[in-house]
Amino acid sequence: MNAYRKIDVLACAVVAAMSLGTAAVHATEATMQDSAMPAPITLAQAGRVGSITVEASSALTAAAPPMQAGVRKAAAEGKTALRRYVNRTQPIYNYHYWDFAKYLPPE
Repeated sequence: MNAYRKIDVLACAVVAAMSLGTAAVHATEATMQDSAMPAPITLAQAGRVGSITVEASSALTAAAPPMQAGVRKAAAEGKTALRRYVNRTQPIYNYHYWDFAKYLPPE
């Protein structure tokens, strides 16, 4: 076999494999839609039971930018809440724990 013939055979094999894979995915989706949907998965959340009321002083909220409301609320709830909030929103806001540790309530 020459080199061009090998490339043609390889290209046909790739196209056939992709077509079969797509057909298998669609067949699986159709089967899943026909069957009964499973119950949704619920995850347990660590934390306290009940609600926490947070009162911020007017001086802190007046000087704070609106986008820091969530991180300051988490800081008012405690160390664990602040650490979780900062870790969860790190890629979005680029907040760091020690930048907002000064807003933690005294222990």
